[in-house]
Amino acid sequence: MSQPAPSSPPWKRILAWAAKLTVGALLIWLLSRRVPLHDALSVLGTASPGLWLLGTGMSAAVLAIGAYRWHLTALRSIPMKTCLAYSWIGHFYSTVLPGAVVGDVAKTAALATSDTRHRTMVLPVSVALDRLLGLVSLLLVLVLALVAMGGEKKGLHPALVAFGTGVIVSGLVALPQIMSAGLSLAKRLRFLPHAVVHGIDRVNFVLHQISVRQWLLMLALSVLMHALAGSVFIVGAREFGMAVEAWRLGLYYVAVSFVIVLPVTVAGIGAREQLSFWILGASAGAATMPVALSWFLLLTSLVHAVIGALVQLAGWVRRA
Repeated sequence: MSQPAPSSPPWKRILAWAAKLTVGALLIWLLSRRVPLHDALSVLGTASPGLWLLGTGMSAAVLAIGAYRWHLTALRSIPMKTCLAYSWIGHFYSTVLPGAVVGDVAKTAALATSDTRHRTMVLPVSVALDRLLGLVSLLLVLVLALVAMGGEKKGLHPALVAFGTGVIVSGLVALPQIMSAGLSLAKRLRFLPHAVVHGIDRVNFVLHQISVRQWLLMLALSVLMHALAGSVFIVGAREFGMAVEAWRLGLYYVAVSFVIVLPVTVAGIGAREQLSFWILGASAGAATMPVALSWFLLLTSLVHAVIGALVQLAGWVRRA
């Protein structure tokens, strides 16, 4: 496991990281003007050992299932053991670098550098497809949250909800075929360089190797990952005494998941707390409890980031 080659000068990466960290600190400062953060820390201190074990355990299960999903998107060409190790390494990079997508790039570079056997188109395509599965399956969580919200507020017509759900589910099932058809159309553009056309052929080759049964299994794994991660949100909210609706927690889960992916702040710090304030604060009656929940989720995630850092360090030591 070798250190990935940098794609830009070190000072630029440090400057970008510092800028994202500054944005997060600014968001925390703005939140402190509305919410007594010391009270939120007191609420966080009431978390039981069982809740911490549940949070870290569920996070480990989600990472392990995600590693198996990546193993499938890589057409089983990357060993499961490697997928498992680099899933933790990728989580580390996604935590310390701004945005999970940047972490995916770093994970891909680290694996390609450490093992030349994986320097094929399957590696970047499998990582991108794995990330895409996680994002598009979030649409199902969003739909469920909107259905629950519509049922409570009577704002969405049942027929409209059923039609929208059917379209999203059908689109998810047929996504490989849709992507392949779109790439085939793009390939016909005459101004595309030969290297791009060659890359499209490689991507299409990988997509054609994935059967409908395998794709449905990947989707089912994605849903299971969201269910396990979402259960921590629900149990944590109850332990912190938050009487919030399930649909509101679902919206918060989707929002936090997207914020972590986007290169807004490092590990979503600052943005997580702001989302908890705006989405959960009014319903919970006190914004301190939602902020405590966001910190609890962040800390359980940091535990596995430390594990990923240790796995990466062990790989460097072995190679040295």
